[in-house]
Amino acid sequence: AHALLVAEKIRAGLQRPFALDAQNVSTMASIGVATYPEHADAGHALLRVADQAMYRAKKLGGNRCWMALAELAE
Repeated sequence: AHALLVAEKIRAGLQRPFALDAQNVSTMASIGVATYPEHADAGHALLRVADQAMYRAKKLGGNRCWMALAELAE
């Protein structure tokens, strides 16, 4: 749950408008979260599960964070 909170703070920070060429611009981010050892016990597997969670966030409309589900880790 802490990792998801951190990801949400990052997403919210990226969404804050900033000046670019005299215009206010904001960005959106879809972030997938996976944690060790709950979702994977190796770095490459953890990245794969986090990537799957990110694509789930995008599929749900984007601009959100999504915690990996246990079944993604299998």
